[in-house]
Amino acid sequence: MRVRLAVVILLVVTSGAAAVSAAAQGSGVTPEAAEQVARDYADANARNNATLDVEGQAAIEDPPIRAIDDATFREYRGRGQTSLGQDIRVEDRRIYVPQQSGYPLRFLSSERVVFGGEPAARQLLLFVKTSESAPWRVSMAAQVVKASLPKLRTDSDGLARLVGADAEPALKVKPDALAPKLAKLWDSGRSTSKTFEPGPLTTGAVDSFVQSLSATGIGQARVRFEFGPAEDRPVCFQTTVPSGQLRQDRDPRREGAEARRRRRAHRRHRYLRRHREGRRSLEHHDPRRLNATRRPFESSRGEAARVAAARSSALRARTAVARAASQSASQLSRVTS
Repeated sequence: MRVRLAVVILLVVTSGAAAVSAAAQGSGVTPEAAEQVARDYADANARNNATLDVEGQAAIEDPPIRAIDDATFREYRGRGQTSLGQDIRVEDRRIYVPQQSGYPLRFLSSERVVFGGEPAARQLLLFVKTSESAPWRVSMAAQVVKASLPKLRTDSDGLARLVGADAEPALKVKPDALAPKLAKLWDSGRSTSKTFEPGPLTTGAVDSFVQSLSATGIGQARVRFEFGPAEDRPVCFQTTVPSGQLRQDRDPRREGAEARRRRRAHRRHRYLRRHREGRRSLEHHDPRRLNATRRPFESSRGEAARVAAARSSALRARTAVARAASQSASQLSRVTS
């Protein structure tokens, strides 16, 4: 049996990006109205979960989250169940309405929810209104598992900010690349990733899928998982920029050159520091030990000088002997003649 799954990056909360254009003024919905929309959705979602109502879920959700919930409901129906069996309780809700000037209108609901007897978790829901006559529906959702949610950036009017296309080059990973990267991670089965933190939805996702499949009671089966990115584009909200991360006024095209300059400056600073430390240690060195280290070199130079002097003396002696022999031979020749 082959299982084909589409990887959907539902929602991205990212930091260190510039704001959308200043022309995008207003929100299109008040926080109070958005709060009521989120409450109505929670009530309808609870009714649909209690009856596995696929049609009712279609009235409050849009793809891609609708496709995921529909598949879940149909799976439970196939097992002979009549309810999702989860008591979902919302303990805290925070509404973030972004700056926007036209349809589709969006807002984000950050909720602290409790699923049955499980520990509380933070859930993010993206509500979308595609036209003036269309109802508000949830199109994307995400759960923050065992992690703290970063603080969203808001302006003086309390409006959140979406990450515009002009700011995406400043991000470490472009939103459109997230789903392909996650699909590749799941396909490879690696336990580490440069982009995603390890966890049950990233490096441990395949194990979770296998456990869920085993719970269906299909018995002995040979299953092959395949993963591919979905076409739905992530929606990115800005967060406050932590210390040391990318600043808004930095040009992303210069990041590579700046990084190289910083590395060169760091290497030069390290070399100069070591050079200064070496000179300082030499100045404070024990003179006796310093002389001791010089003696072998100085003694070797003195020995070489003595050898050279001895060779020169021997050469002069041989020259004197040859000169004396030549004089004796000339005197002997005069006597005999």
